[in-house]
Amino acid sequence: MWKHLLAKLGHGSARVDLVLEKDCYALGDEVRGRLIIHGGEVEQKINGIHVDLVLHLWANQRQHTRRVTRIPFPTSFVIGAREVKEYPFAFRLPYNLPLSAHGISYVFHTTLDIAQGVDSSDSDPIQVVPPVRLSHLLQAFAELGFREKHSSRSFNGYVQEFEFFPTAFLHDRVKEVEFTAAVDDHGIRLWLEVECHGYGHEREIRREWYVTNDVLDQPPLLTEQLRHMLEEMASTGVAGHHTGHYAHVHGFPSGHGWHGHGHHGHFSGGIGGFAAGMIGGMVADELLEEAVESITDNDGGIADWVNQVEDQVEDWVDDAGNFLDDIGDSFGDD
Repeated sequence: MWKHLLAKLGHGSARVDLVLEKDCYALGDEVRGRLIIHGGEVEQKINGIHVDLVLHLWANQRQHTRRVTRIPFPTSFVIGAREVKEYPFAFRLPYNLPLSAHGISYVFHTTLDIAQGVDSSDSDPIQVVPPVRLSHLLQAFAELGFREKHSSRSFNGYVQEFEFFPTAFLHDRVKEVEFTAAVDDHGIRLWLEVECHGYGHEREIRREWYVTNDVLDQPPLLTEQLRHMLEEMASTGVAGHHTGHYAHVHGFPSGHGWHGHGHHGHFSGGIGGFAAGMIGGMVADELLEEAVESITDNDGGIADWVNQVEDQVEDWVDDAGNFLDDIGDSFGDD
């Protein structure tokens, strides 16, 4: 009787442990492991288990959390005292997650739903790293003397941005290079931006470039094609032409289902695109806090806050319209 009461309160009850094969996975990898349930001091009924993959994103001096997915194991069962049960676990990471970086982290939260008792939980952090083909692209930048900036791999509200500065090749003509990317079964689609030095001002040259797998799988060829692309963009910038031309490689047409918009270059399926909805919640929370502070500190603060909200709503409407236009264009191209 006493053991049953303590188990209901969480003392000496069943517990769950998610054991993963490793703690570092690339986009597109299958995360595999085992769910191990350890029986407590008494027999208990288990209603089910669920595993949540949770994204933590640090932005605007605060942490924001979003569940990527829930992997349920709804089967109920009874586990005896000190009995051990084991179930296989598998989940494939989508390609549109942001990579782990400063301010971007992941954890698997596992919960054991114990009938008439305190649930057991387990947490397992993982690192999400670039897939092999994207690693080859990053290495090609390194081979040309480009180094990633400290701010690289940040989330811009739509996708994850990669930022580089030249140390040798083009260092006299280029200030920085940025790209966002989308990975699919046939290659990587890039939106490249090269910021060129100018006479008293900078010029940004943009290109869309689809790099096929046969190029990505040949690092020397990839490095040479990247060199050619950046050289052409830098020459365009020095010549004074600010354009948004597109490029294609090995027969892939320009604009193939991906359209950059302004500086963000956001598109369906882009690396980091999963988190695109988080930015609205961030701004909404900040505006609410500012409203409370304004009302508390200043009798006339409400009017100022209303004006801020109106401005922000207009921005959201513009962004939503642009995003829907991009999706419509993508369907039209496909």
